[in-house]
Amino acid sequence: MRLIWILFALYYTSFAQAKIVEIYNTATKQKLVLPLLMHQLPATGIFIFGEAHNTTDIQQAQAKIITDKVNWENAQWNYTVFWEFLNYTDQTEINIQFDKLRRNEITTLEFIDRTAGEKNHSYAPIIQTTSKNQGLLKAINLPRVIKQKVIKDGIDSVDKKYIPKHHYVGGADYEKRFIAVMRNHIPANKLAAYFLAQCLTDSVMAEQIANNSKKNLNFVIAGSFHTDFRDATIARLEKLALKEIVSFKFVSKNQHTDAELAVLKNGDNEFGAYADYIIISE
Repeated sequence: MRLIWILFALYYTSFAQAKIVEIYNTATKQKLVLPLLMHQLPATGIFIFGEAHNTTDIQQAQAKIITDKVNWENAQWNYTVFWEFLNYTDQTEINIQFDKLRRNEITTLEFIDRTAGEKNHSYAPIIQTTSKNQGLLKAINLPRVIKQKVIKDGIDSVDKKYIPKHHYVGGADYEKRFIAVMRNHIPANKLAAYFLAQCLTDSVMAEQIANNSKKNLNFVIAGSFHTDFRDATIARLEKLALKEIVSFKFVSKNQHTDAELAVLKNGDNEFGAYADYIIISE
């Protein structure tokens, strides 16, 4: 009985802090409380957090789940957070600034300003918990200038050191979803070039995650388009990583109707489940 009360206390406390209103397992079609999610997740692995960028309640929810999983597994010093908004070519400077943060020489917001940029302050809870619990912070993206060169001049114009050996252009389903999202934002004759740059980003992120996921727990913060339907970055990572991969899709109740949330939970008729777990915050 005491254990049950502890679990429910943890449940209500966690949801109040993180503003998580629902956790949904897409395989079992069941709603979960946070302690049961911790129990269901493997003790070690790579946890992919597909997100809507710069959404405060989503980043709060991500930080809460990272914190709870690290505490659940007693994995302080034994986990890594990977962040899409940081370029892996800047890792040395990122390490310098992160060490300053840990020594309280700079604030969390100053760290973000110096690395990802001030428009990304909503990620402060994730940076704070990673610093406090002695996690590693790793960059996984490719500099924008490289992507722009691919779009303008083709992939052969880029130094081969930036092209992972396993890189490939995504399949028809991924391209179809990409065009549906981007066709009103870029010229039709540029769609193929942009899709190539998108796929290169997936390849680079997958390689960086696979090469650096040496800790027991590994959390990846990336846009949902890179992670939906276990495609894109996840499809590439599955060919490289030895650890179990669990996918999440974080969505804000404030940005969706109830009907839209139902679709996200039930999956797409053509492409299937968006992720292993849907996390709804507000």
